[in-house]
Amino acid sequence: MEQTARQRADAALVAGLLALAGVLLAIPTLLRPDLRHWDEAWYAQMARETLASGDWLTIRWNRAPFFHKPPLGLWPTMVLFHTVGESPLTARLFSAVCGLGTVVLLGSFVTWKAGKRAGLLAGTLLLGTPEFFGYVNQGQLDGPLTLVITAQLICFWEGLSQPKWHWARGPLFGVGLLIKGSAAALALVVEIATLLVLRDTRPLRRPSFWLAVPIGLLIALPWHLQQLLAHGPRFVEEYGGQHLWQFFANIYPERASQPPEFDYYLMFLLEKRIPWGWGIVFAVVIGGVLLLRRPHRLLAFAWAWTFAIPVSLSLATTKWNWYLVPMYPGAAMLIALSLVHAPFWKRYSVAFLTIGVGLLVFSQGQFWTRPLARDGEPETRRLASLIQEHIHPQAPITVYQGEDGRRAVYPVATLYYGRRLTQTVHRMEQLESTSRHSAGPFHLLLDESYLESFIVAGSQPVDGMGFDVVPVAKEGRIYFCRVQPRAEVAKSAPPSSRR
Repeated sequence: MEQTARQRADAALVAGLLALAGVLLAIPTLLRPDLRHWDEAWYAQMARETLASGDWLTIRWNRAPFFHKPPLGLWPTMVLFHTVGESPLTARLFSAVCGLGTVVLLGSFVTWKAGKRAGLLAGTLLLGTPEFFGYVNQGQLDGPLTLVITAQLICFWEGLSQPKWHWARGPLFGVGLLIKGSAAALALVVEIATLLVLRDTRPLRRPSFWLAVPIGLLIALPWHLQQLLAHGPRFVEEYGGQHLWQFFANIYPERASQPPEFDYYLMFLLEKRIPWGWGIVFAVVIGGVLLLRRPHRLLAFAWAWTFAIPVSLSLATTKWNWYLVPMYPGAAMLIALSLVHAPFWKRYSVAFLTIGVGLLVFSQGQFWTRPLARDGEPETRRLASLIQEHIHPQAPITVYQGEDGRRAVYPVATLYYGRRLTQTVHRMEQLESTSRHSAGPFHLLLDESYLESFIVAGSQPVDGMGFDVVPVAKEGRIYFCRVQPRAEVAKSAPPSSRR
C-alpha cells in the first residue's frame, strides 16, 4: 500500500512537470500567425465549411462533400470555431491538448512501471522530439490519433496482467477509427507485435482480447452506414479509393515522381532527423540486444511499439513523415528503458536526465529558430482581400501548384484565406486546357519563377489559341494574375506591387 501511494505521488509529480514544460514550449508555435499551407489550412477549412453547412456528419471542403476522413477529429475544432471564433490558435488547440495529454500519459505510465526518473526522461525525450512536437502542435489529426493509440496500448499492456483492461481497448479503437479511419489499426499491429516478441499467447485465448476489435468496429459502423445511405456509391468510391486504398496505391497520380521506396522511413530518420533519428534507430538496436541477453517484458513492449509502426507503414505506397507520429511515444519509452536497464544507469541517472533536458532545450531552440520552408501562407493571407475583391463569391480561383514544393502555391491556404473556390493545375498543359475551355478571363496565383515561362507559352500557342498572363499584384514571391484567352485579350493596367 505504501509503495502504491508513492508511485501515485511520483506519477503526479512527473505529470505536473511535463504538463508545465509542454505548455510553455507550445505557446510560440500555437501563436504563430499563419496556418501551414497544407494540413493546417486544410483541416481548418473543413471545420469551417462543415460547421457552416449544419451537417456535422458529412465533412465538406471546397464547397463539396469530402469523404477522405471521418468527422470526429474535427468536431472539437468546430466547437471552438463556434464558441470562441476562427483563429490559428483555435485551429491548433485541440491537437495541442491531445499532444500534451500524450506526453503526460506516457510519463505517468513509465513512472508507474519503472520509476520517476525513467518516466521524466521518457516524457522529456518525447517533448524534445521535433517531429512529434511540431505535428501535434499543428491543427492536424495526428495529435488526437496518437493520444488514442497511446491510451489503447497502455490498456493493452495492463490487460496482460488484468484482463478487465482489455474491455477499454474496444471503445478506444472505435474512437481512433472515427478520428483517422484505418490509421487506428496501428495500435492492433503493435499489440500483435508485442505478443510475438514476448512469445505469449495467453491473451489470445481470452474473449476480452478479441472482442476489442468488433466493439471498435461497431462504434464506427453507424457513421459509415449513414454516409453510405446518404451518399451512396460516391462515398464508397472516395472513402474506399482515397482513404483505404492509399495503403496499396499511389493516390496522387498527377505527380510525376515515383512512390517512395520501402526504406523511406529509415532514411528519413537517419538522414533528416539528426540526432533524434539516429537515437531512435540506435535504441531499437540496443533494445533488441538487451532483450536477447535478458528478456524484459516492458522493454519488449516499447521495442515492439517502436519497430512495428514504421515497418508496417513501409508496406504502404503512400508515405508521409507525419504518419510516424504514433511511433514517437514508444520510441521515447524505449530509449528511457534502455538506459534504465543499462548497468551504469543508477550511478549516472541524474546525468542522463540533465543531458535529456539539455537536448530538449537545444531541440526546441532549433525548432523555434529554424526558417520554415517557403509555404506561401503569409503571402496568400495578404492577398486574401484582393482575391475577394476581384473574384465573384461563386467563381473559382486557379492555383498553379506545379511539381516543386518550394515553388508551389497551395490551394488549401488559398481557399482558407481567400474564401473562394479553388481549382489546381500542375502542368502547363492543364493551364492551356483551362484557358481554352474558359468562357472568359480568370485569375491565377503562381510563383514568380514561373511567370516568364507562362507569358511566353501563352503567346506561342500550340493549337492556335493562346492566352495572355497579366500580373495584377504581387506579394513576396506570389503573383496574382489575370489570364485572358486570346479571344478575350484587352489592354490591361500595368502590374502593381503590394508591399
